[in-house]
Amino acid sequence: MIQIIKHGNTPVYYGTCSRCGCQISCQTEDLLRDTFTSGMRMFVCCPDCNEKIVITDAIIPAGFGTTV
Repeated sequence: MIQIIKHGNTPVYYGTCSRCGCQISCQTEDLLRDTFTSGMRMFVCCPDCNEKIVITDAIIPAGFGTTV
């Protein structure tokens, strides 16, 4: 029987909280977009202190068809 251990076509995003130092990884559905600054930044809220964590790194699988 074939079992999937980890799907290979899901983007993973990374960031570090500037307030508490929490390091996170998240997926596309977790991202929020900041349109009030110049450009569009993606961020999530820190699960420890609720500070805005700007996404600084991402692994986008080849052929995923999205822009970061």
